[in-house]
Amino acid sequence: MASTKIINVLKDDSFKEILDLFKLSSADEVIFVLPKKNKAFQKEDYFVSLRDEAARLNKTASFLCSNPELNELAKKHGFDVLLARQPKARSKTGMPKKKSAKIVEAGAVDMVNELEDFYEHPPISITAAAEADEELLAAAEEFSERDEVEAIPAYSRRMRDVVNVESDESRDLKVSSKKERAAPVGVRHHVPVVERRIVPKATMAGSGRYRKSLIGLAIAASILAGIAIYVSTGSAQITIQPRSQDLDMTLSVAASDATSAPDAPGMKLPGQLFNIRKTVSQEFPATGSKDVAQKARGSLTVYNATAALQQLIATTRFESSDKHIFRTLSGVIVPAAKTVNGKLVPGTVIVQVVADKSGQDFNVPAGIFKIPAFAEKGDANKYGNIYGQSDEPMRGGTSGKATVVTEQDYRQAQEILTAQVKRAIAEQLKADMDDFKVFDESQVAVEKPSSTAAADEAAERFTMTISGSLKTVGFKESDLFNLIAAYVDGKYDLHAVQEKLTLDYGEVKFDTATDILRFTVAIEGPGYAKINEQELLTSLAGKREDEIKLLIRGISDIAAANVVLRPPWVRSIPKDPSRVRIITSY
Repeated sequence: MASTKIINVLKDDSFKEILDLFKLSSADEVIFVLPKKNKAFQKEDYFVSLRDEAARLNKTASFLCSNPELNELAKKHGFDVLLARQPKARSKTGMPKKKSAKIVEAGAVDMVNELEDFYEHPPISITAAAEADEELLAAAEEFSERDEVEAIPAYSRRMRDVVNVESDESRDLKVSSKKERAAPVGVRHHVPVVERRIVPKATMAGSGRYRKSLIGLAIAASILAGIAIYVSTGSAQITIQPRSQDLDMTLSVAASDATSAPDAPGMKLPGQLFNIRKTVSQEFPATGSKDVAQKARGSLTVYNATAALQQLIATTRFESSDKHIFRTLSGVIVPAAKTVNGKLVPGTVIVQVVADKSGQDFNVPAGIFKIPAFAEKGDANKYGNIYGQSDEPMRGGTSGKATVVTEQDYRQAQEILTAQVKRAIAEQLKADMDDFKVFDESQVAVEKPSSTAAADEAAERFTMTISGSLKTVGFKESDLFNLIAAYVDGKYDLHAVQEKLTLDYGEVKFDTATDILRFTVAIEGPGYAKINEQELLTSLAGKREDEIKLLIRGISDIAAANVVLRPPWVRSIPKDPSRVRIITSY
């Protein structure tokens, strides 16, 4: 048989509390009895949420309230509204007129806060109950507005002393008097949830006895709950401040990728080797002008397709296809050809050449250059198989007024490219270093630039190329702290706290031959006595306030302590370790 639950809503109840009761209810139908003014259903969104939740849980919700605006909102969202009847018209005799009521069986009706059945009558429908007794409905509304219990703030008990160790002799112990205030504990008539049944009309005296019984039972339940809490709860928080000692020392440390873990005795750190190389190139305009007689220059790749090597002396002539003569600046030997996988591969060598005369006519394009001496000797084999080839045109040939590269042009180009190559290396290092500490990020080695035209050479434009590199070792500061902590522990038997130390690096030097980074680190800050928290927990278990003071006063490594017991009636530290929390404060 379907069941119904009636929930009396207090004027200060929140919608969330009411919605939670609705969700937890096992009844198929829930009737909300609302006061004229309440917080739970002030917004239309609350009716929408309740409607959706009722649909999800397949429950029916109804409202009983004398506020017409709330009734209209309830109807708007499909809820049934049970209206309190107007006072009955009276007959001439002063007695209410009788009206027949059709009784409809609705099954068992559960009410919040039922402690026991006070009547033996069978349950009747809500409709029948409303028609039978409008006074009961009015009383329900009155009860919902009046039946509130004031929220009682709960306070945590505090130990009023803090231990202060002033010397090696006995010292006064004080426990912190700082107040800790728990959140207010509200007791409402619907918590804990109990049931009651709608019964036939009772007399006013019976209703009063019923209400007094509820209040008495609620008080008894509160007392029992308090006893249960007193017996089963209790916790302690112990905050200790260890004795401190100032540290002031300097360590010499070596970092290398050959070290796998921090080594305190050897003062070695694991490191990451960074080896970055970048090259940048850019074309620049020449801005100088002067009268010059300058020969064109360039380079040739000399090929030898014969079976014998060929020696070429300095000033050997090479002739372009348009009959311009260029001479080698040095002597070279051209290797003989080789057969590789059945294919003849000529020997090659690169040689620098200069025009035989000055002038712009010698700025010839890239092409094949023959050796005229072989033709003059009638050696057709060598003339056809030993030759030069240029990949770029010859440059710099001029005569008369010409544009030249000035010293300033060259220097500015070098400065621009040096900045570019350093920036490129720094960006690459930043991408690679992750959380590594690197000292030499600015120590980039910049190589000598190469240019298609030197200073004071004739050229409309020139292209300069610069390369730079950075080689160093980075390390993680967390590894350095672990090394420092191990050193402090071994030498001073103290505990180091990273956030309390200041580090100052110096004498940084990277050995490029061994790839080892060496540096010094000056360390300042406090070191702290080591406290065995497990032993302290065991010693304090079950101790009362006076015993706690005496025990902590006898521990020289503790400079100060604060003990907070909760709830306020707890007089000693719980014996259950899970109820005790130790906090070390540095």
